[in-house]
Amino acid sequence: MIDSAFAQQVQEYYPEGLTGVLSLGGTRTTYILETNRQATDPGKIDSFEAYVSHAFERAMNISKMFLDIGTSNLIVNMFWYLGFTERGDKYAQQAVKMCLTAIDDERLEFYKANNVDPYFVGLDTLLHLPEDHIGYGLGQAFLEFQNSWDYQPNRRKLIWEVVAIPLFSIWNAHTVMGEAEHAQLDQMIEGESDLKNIHDRLYQYYSKALYGLDIPIPHFYLGSNRNGDIKLRANYPIALLCGEPTRFFYTPYPSLFIKADTVKQIIYDLMHGKRLRSEKLDYTGQMTPELATAEYNRILALSDDKYSTVGLTRGIE
Repeated sequence: MIDSAFAQQVQEYYPEGLTGVLSLGGTRTTYILETNRQATDPGKIDSFEAYVSHAFERAMNISKMFLDIGTSNLIVNMFWYLGFTERGDKYAQQAVKMCLTAIDDERLEFYKANNVDPYFVGLDTLLHLPEDHIGYGLGQAFLEFQNSWDYQPNRRKLIWEVVAIPLFSIWNAHTVMGEAEHAQLDQMIEGESDLKNIHDRLYQYYSKALYGLDIPIPHFYLGSNRNGDIKLRANYPIALLCGEPTRFFYTPYPSLFIKADTVKQIIYDLMHGKRLRSEKLDYTGQMTPELATAEYNRILALSDDKYSTVGLTRGIE
């Protein structure tokens, strides 16, 4: 169990609101391994509805772990635009049904019981589609939901990223934010020479345009590296990063298998993990001869191993 005292420490450490990205991957693999591994054909999913129910239940449980540990804003990827074409029409139709699970009665009860406001971002891409496209109907359903939900500023935020294309949304940002806001940004940049101030103001402007609300730069990103091929699944947060110290964490297994103790360890390390870093010209005073020698030998051993590179999926031999 995640204790409330630790959650209080997290909230005090991040007064702006701890913000994270949960990149869900391997949902089909998780379902197959947990329910089908003894079947004659383990990879066959007979009931799409059962798979969807399983995936959302696990996703909501993990989201609750992060929210209960003190996370104020959690961005979770739901579906990507290539999903409408890469796996055929049948998959796309089923996937749209899966996405709508996020606003069914069981999920609504979860939001209310956990003091959570759900947001759905990336809808501009869906609403750009022809009205007879299944994606347009999905975007309209989420838009109608958001227009009817009673949002409150003091609630925790669960932000579902749906079919987001950052460049498309950035292209539309001027229209979304309006002429006055854009002119104010233009004037600020014109008279500003501090690059950090420019970065922060640009982030504030574009994140508000893309998310529809003010969101801090994410403090962490959690993804899965189960196959060795490290992926970046959440599009908006990645597109808006520019040299900020967002920490990236990857589990070597499908992310739906994550446990509460691991969530706590990630947040603890985020708060207390100290990297070898220097703002001077060198690292004077931070190393001993023993440390430097040990690090040198460690790096030599890794460089001698052609399989040590993170991200590899196949071996030559």
